[in-house]
Amino acid sequence: MRRRLPLAVLFIIIVLLMIGRFLHEERFSEHRYHQPERQSQETYQTPSSEPAPTPPSTTDTLTKYGYPVAHKVVGPYQVLLNLGYISGYDEGIQDPRWVETRFFAVANPSSAGRPEQFSPDERIEPEYQVNTHYWTATGYDRGHMAPNWGVSICYGREAQIQTFLLTNVIPQTPALNRGLWETLEKIISNDYAERFGQVWVICGPIFGSNLGTLKDGKVLIPNGCYKIVLRVDQDGSPHALAFEMPQDLPWVHQQQALLQYLTSISKIEQDTGMGFFPDLPAGTRTTLENAVESKMW
Repeated sequence: MRRRLPLAVLFIIIVLLMIGRFLHEERFSEHRYHQPERQSQETYQTPSSEPAPTPPSTTDTLTKYGYPVAHKVVGPYQVLLNLGYISGYDEGIQDPRWVETRFFAVANPSSAGRPEQFSPDERIEPEYQVNTHYWTATGYDRGHMAPNWGVSICYGREAQIQTFLLTNVIPQTPALNRGLWETLEKIISNDYAERFGQVWVICGPIFGSNLGTLKDGKVLIPNGCYKIVLRVDQDGSPHALAFEMPQDLPWVHQQQALLQYLTSISKIEQDTGMGFFPDLPAGTRTTLENAVESKMW
């Protein structure tokens, strides 16, 4: 017995040591489990202070203060979203009631070549489709609402091609389309977008009495056109230039000639049955609508 006692004691000591170690590891493991997790703190990154690139075109960037409201729609009416503009298209007259886009400052603006032809918009039902030959030998141009050049430099080639959809076009006399209308387009995309960072433009036809149609008998020929140019200053205040131009204006390109066509947004609303900037607070909208600028920006 005396010889086996040291072995038994040794065995007991070993067992006690193993039990003690086990309990220690359990307590340590429990302690580690309740430590605050740090993974989320380590992987979270503060947003970069570098300016974000210009966002792609979306409804929010292409329009400002809500879609224009068309009160005098003749036929089926669609809001058509495109890469560089939005069109409120009235199939009953086969013309857009309004087209809106946003132009912004672009470093080293450039544009691909002008697309070769206009195209029907396949989103329109066949019975309301417009074809480019309706304009042939009528004396009217296929007048862009969202301009080829401005959309191209801001939104790229595919957006430029979409400006040649016939849902972006109305009949315009050559004197209007290639004269002051074009002059104003260039001022907006080349000057105002650069100076103010971004501007929004809404334009469309004005219909009066004694209206004619193109040779299809359905595409209505307007008496004139309107254009509203909107900027928002850094303090959040909106400012606008509003224009009405008749179809029979003379061939001129001088910027000074634009002054005689300045008007108010309220006047355009009366002449078109449209309502603009519906999301603006009522007081701000009334002030903006009634203002008549006496000079260009």
